[in-house]
Amino acid sequence: MHTNGGPVLLWATVVGLCADGAGSKACGPTSFRRNLTGFHCLGLAHHHNVTSERGCTEACCRRSVLVHTDATPESPRGARESRCSVWQWLELTDAAHSTLAATPGCWLGAVESSECTQDDAAHPHPWVGGATTPASPTLATVYTVDATPAMLGRVFDGVGAISGGGGETVLLPAYPAAQRTEILDYLFRPAFGAALHILKIEIGGDALSTDGAEPSHRHTESEEPDFRRGYEWLVASEAAARNPQLKLYALPWEWPAWVGGGQGGKTGDPFGNVSRAAQYVVDWIHGADKVYGLAVHYVGVWNERPCPPAYVTALRGALDAAGFQATAIVAPDEGQIAPELLAAIATDPTVAAAVAALGFHYPNSDVPRAVAALADRHAIPLWASEDDSTVEPAPSAPATPRPRAQPAGGCLARTINENYIQANITATIVWNLVMARYPQLRWDYTALVSATDPFNGHYDVMPAAWAAAHTTQFTAPGWRLLKHGTGSGWLANGGTYVGYAGPAGELTVVIEKMDAAESNCERGSRAPGHMDVTVAENATFVLQTATRPGNDSFALWASHFGGNESATTLFQRQPNVPVVDGKVTLEILPNWVYTLSTVPGGRGSTTPPAQGRFPASYTDDFESCVPPAMPLLVAPMSGAFECTAATGRPGISVRQTSPAMSICDRGDVTPYSIIGDGFRTTYNVSLDVLLPPSSTSAAFIGGRAKGPVGAGTGMDGIFFVVNATHWWVALHVNETVSTGLHSARGRLPAATLVHGWQTLELTVAGSLAHGKVNGHSVSPAAGVRIPAPYDHYTSKVGKLVVNLGAGGYATFGSVGYSPVEFDALSVQSS
Repeated sequence: MHTNGGPVLLWATVVGLCADGAGSKACGPTSFRRNLTGFHCLGLAHHHNVTSERGCTEACCRRSVLVHTDATPESPRGARESRCSVWQWLELTDAAHSTLAATPGCWLGAVESSECTQDDAAHPHPWVGGATTPASPTLATVYTVDATPAMLGRVFDGVGAISGGGGETVLLPAYPAAQRTEILDYLFRPAFGAALHILKIEIGGDALSTDGAEPSHRHTESEEPDFRRGYEWLVASEAAARNPQLKLYALPWEWPAWVGGGQGGKTGDPFGNVSRAAQYVVDWIHGADKVYGLAVHYVGVWNERPCPPAYVTALRGALDAAGFQATAIVAPDEGQIAPELLAAIATDPTVAAAVAALGFHYPNSDVPRAVAALADRHAIPLWASEDDSTVEPAPSAPATPRPRAQPAGGCLARTINENYIQANITATIVWNLVMARYPQLRWDYTALVSATDPFNGHYDVMPAAWAAAHTTQFTAPGWRLLKHGTGSGWLANGGTYVGYAGPAGELTVVIEKMDAAESNCERGSRAPGHMDVTVAENATFVLQTATRPGNDSFALWASHFGGNESATTLFQRQPNVPVVDGKVTLEILPNWVYTLSTVPGGRGSTTPPAQGRFPASYTDDFESCVPPAMPLLVAPMSGAFECTAATGRPGISVRQTSPAMSICDRGDVTPYSIIGDGFRTTYNVSLDVLLPPSSTSAAFIGGRAKGPVGAGTGMDGIFFVVNATHWWVALHVNETVSTGLHSARGRLPAATLVHGWQTLELTVAGSLAHGKVNGHSVSPAAGVRIPAPYDHYTSKVGKLVVNLGAGGYATFGSVGYSPVEFDALSVQSS
């Protein structure tokens, strides 16, 4: 029950959460779902004849206990019997605890007459225990928040998000300026939205790196680096302008083939010459500094692929030699344990000194104990350097028979807290920042902001952005996390709380009480052994004298995540919570997240335009594109497509500029791009092409292109391919480079055999396709038989094959990595 979006005291019995409550035949240890381990509960009675922890739970199942109350006519002595619903077991096994003023053994009581206080370092009661769901009123709990200097914990490194991995931000430059500004404000502006501390961006490698390809700053070893390519510079510059304290973090996903000595594809190795690979990365950091005035605070080694320790030390040396001593290395930046690198850290002081943070992907709020011990031994922070990836389609998302919809807001709120509570992880970085690309690809709607409509400027700020705001707006990198048990820990009735202390006496406590079902992540869930279903509690946070704020109250922000999330329940300012006798008391409700802070915070408010669509008739002569930028609305899936001075005609064309398949692991086959609306089924696509003077050069245009991206596969659709002498129609982008897999094939008529620019035209309607070259029909008069529109599917995503619906995009590309030029694009579709 809530009033005006805020929390109120809950005086109703919570039911339905513990079907086998105390006193029933099924009662046993699992009945006591509220974990009271680490708490000391008053109002319990000692039972001396119980000799084990298991026996204590069984005794609570079968016994009644005496509950003391005010005298009533029904109970004139001020006591009544009640079913046991709280048990605690105290077993003193060492002399350090022998002076506790508590009798070891079993203690039993009832929820309504108990008050539980979390243990702290000064009073280390080794209690274990549990309780059933509470009767009214809600169980009162007490937690200590101690931010005195001696009790400060690890340095907090921040919360961030990733633009990259890949092609996720490709449509953002095409957004109307006003809406692009608002989107970036929601992501980076302090006290407005997500207010991110860290921006992790891709060092492009001319290859598919999840949902698209980002261009390299250096396609070949012989060319000078060009830092005008791509769109990550726009994102990074705008982010730093909004928050000068932002930490910038760079990472290669893929590498140009030359870095590996010319061997590309899955078998390429960028570390055959570690000095060459290190210099390639240092060149990018130099461009960030000299061209854009951006300091790169962190750099990774290789996304989700192993790297040898020799590369880490070579990179450290190259950074130092170039004057970037302040740029720290995060490794291994993968989801595996990276045994070779970890062994080197353990045994080689040079490697250990080179690694500033151990970054793991999707740790599920945990890492192996051996890794944690290694980090502690070498004082290396643990990071979740990629996390979340939880799919939550935006309200404006097109209707798709998609089986995936998860509670991304609840997932992120829980994950940020649990990463620290469970594993001492000091930074959490979300994939991804903004879904500013075409939908119906492999990993849709995993972002903080959904921005798939550059045509009219619509966007959606997703619940995960507000989940991040609960921490980011009220903290900063360099603050100190509060230690477990004295400012951070598990809530007695399920959930967690994490405290942060700022350098000027600021204090923030972030509290989440998310049920497992309402915070399930794509790659992680509530930790085993902790409550799947949370229960309300009246929590009192006892502030140590030195930590009282300078004023007499805390700012309070609250969000309800899961189920029926809406703007009216996400990140709402509540009345300040008073500090009374050094204590702050708050009713904490299931599936709510709260921030108590001496920092005021803020919430931006905008009204995006209505949802638009790709126009039914679209043309682009590319004359407004400034070389070597990418043309607006064109989304490369593989290779690199850049505007350039046209060859043999005035003006600007688009050239495929990647000379060879990059070192990549996503199954690149040939360079191509998409544009349009992924649900269109009828197309007329026209494009001028200029083939280089090579007998193997070819180009294609297509329609209805959609389907698997990544994991060794490419899109299917209708592809019309032309080389110097022949034409063919393929049904998969991989088949454009194959022989014997075509739906139709033929020799070009003599009238079409012209040198220079040629116009390709493809019409797709129903079950027929027609192809033309320079206005001459080359396909049979009746057309080429093709499949009728059908549902496309992804390769497996999170163990699921996702239905993307019928229809697809317009597309164009080169067959092989040749410098084909393109001009005068026209797309008519419905």
